[in-house]
Amino acid sequence: MAVQAPVALADADVAEVLLGLFVLEHDEDNLDDEDLLLLCAAVEFADAHGILTLPQAIPARPDIFQLDDVDFLKRFRFTRRQVCWVHAALALPPSFTAPCRTSWSSMEGLLILLRRMAYAARLSDLCTEFGRSTSSLSKIFNIMLVWIWNRWGQLLANPFLQPFFMANRVADYRQAVSDKTRVDLSVWGFIDGTVRPICRPERHQREFYNGHKRTHAMKFQAVVAPDGLIVHLYGPVEGRRHDAGVLGESGLLNQMAAHMNSPTGVPYPVYGDPAYPLSPYIQKAYLGAAVTPNQQRFNTSMNSARICVEWAFGDIVSLWKYVDTKKQQKMLLQPVGLYYQVGALMTNLRNIVRYGNKTSKHFGISPPSLEEYLQ
Repeated sequence: MAVQAPVALADADVAEVLLGLFVLEHDEDNLDDEDLLLLCAAVEFADAHGILTLPQAIPARPDIFQLDDVDFLKRFRFTRRQVCWVHAALALPPSFTAPCRTSWSSMEGLLILLRRMAYAARLSDLCTEFGRSTSSLSKIFNIMLVWIWNRWGQLLANPFLQPFFMANRVADYRQAVSDKTRVDLSVWGFIDGTVRPICRPERHQREFYNGHKRTHAMKFQAVVAPDGLIVHLYGPVEGRRHDAGVLGESGLLNQMAAHMNSPTGVPYPVYGDPAYPLSPYIQKAYLGAAVTPNQQRFNTSMNSARICVEWAFGDIVSLWKYVDTKKQQKMLLQPVGLYYQVGALMTNLRNIVRYGNKTSKHFGISPPSLEEYLQ
């Protein structure tokens, strides 16, 4: 249908003009004929009366890869070469199209996701960097989050079925822990929980309130291996939940009972803090006043090794500042749990492409290759 000439507007049509300008600012690439008629009329009205200001035009899309290496690493947490490696390994489709018909390449979408996660910047601040409107950036960011987690989230949800984990990694993990701690318990990893503050929700405030941290929060449970990988992540759950309750709900013990045993049936446990119940698959420090010298040496050695879980939690929030900005974590309004989950996955990928991190160097074992991890 051909677009007709703009129609005249009276003062009573100001509300429609404002609506038209809003559409122009937020969805400029996807307008039908009726939208064009309204916007033409809005422009004519604004020019004639001088009472409205058109939004600034979105700048041309820059070539992000023209940034120098230092600036690129600071903005995206990966070098240009590493981003290309991750993009290829994630098996992203060539392009994406949102329901509103906004299209973008998978490389652009990955860069937008990394840039948004790396800093708690406003979407309006990213318009100049990517040459897109705030609404387009928001759509791209959220669609990329969902796609990556749907495709690769099982790496953290159930690692015991993943090829990279079962290909002699468990034996290497056990040996690395034993060599470092001088304790032969067949421990292969370390478990702990973390509390992530969120905005005070409009509903269910009591469920999300964590009395220990004195803030509304959500909780995650993670198992970290000696090579620095977060091999298991469960959450989010309400901030008031105890670590032992989260453990039972996660199903981790059932997964380990099915897969983490020697050929003769001896369990391969993880090591946790005193909050976790003692079981064949969970080991913890000796407690009480009557601790023997040998038991004390055991506690000291294993507790010093267990700090790697805290290093992993620290890496997530230091690399991806967006998940550490309380005012951005609006439970029931945004997928705040998904932000942290994808942040953990991206932390693993960064650990791999940088050939290890503090934990892997501490235990003397390198992570798998990107192809081995994402197969």
